[in-house]
Amino acid sequence: MKLSKFSELVNRILSNNHSHRRDMDVTIVVHSPGRIGSTPSVEVQSIQAGFDWDAGQVMIFPSQPLTTLTPEQVADIADSVRKGQSWHAYQEYKKHKEQLEKLSMELEAAKQREKDLFMENVRLKSGIAGLIHLGIRYADVEVMKIAGDAQLSTPCTDSIINSIATWSLRLAMEKEFPDEEWRSADLRKILMGMAKDGTVSKDTYASRIGQAVWRLEVR
Repeated sequence: MKLSKFSELVNRILSNNHSHRRDMDVTIVVHSPGRIGSTPSVEVQSIQAGFDWDAGQVMIFPSQPLTTLTPEQVADIADSVRKGQSWHAYQEYKKHKEQLEKLSMELEAAKQREKDLFMENVRLKSGIAGLIHLGIRYADVEVMKIAGDAQLSTPCTDSIINSIATWSLRLAMEKEFPDEEWRSADLRKILMGMAKDGTVSKDTYASRIGQAVWRLEVR
């Protein structure tokens, strides 16, 4: 825009009787697409004629950088430029830093879950050991093998727990009381007694042993 055109537009505004006030502020609009509300703008600090390489221009100096960035972001840009860094590279660095921090938090959460599972396994093995103690003297070789694996390394699944609980306990009771017919309900009652004295957790949400106590079936 030429100075003459600029002057014409300014005079037209000043001569408009419908202007809200005579001495209005001069501002420069900051581009902000999609914004709702007042138009973002920056005040004009000074207007000067250019010289040297800028000769032939009327230069308008805003009171602050024409950007919707925060002052902190502008300071970061200026600092990165002084250090010879790329602004885009700096943004990528910040993004990757945030991702690393997020992954670090997820890793700590995974470690905590692993610790919780380990403690749960310790409680399971303690409960299984109590079950084995009832019937291991009377169990045959196959049952002893299953019991030993469950105590040492076999995953504590419901099937392993049920095998130990039913066969070991059933054989023990039949040995002690050969004339009695042991039903599923009888074995459940004994297991629930173990749960009461703390040998096995009776909380179905606390351990798989507790779940087996409630779902036990004798085959």
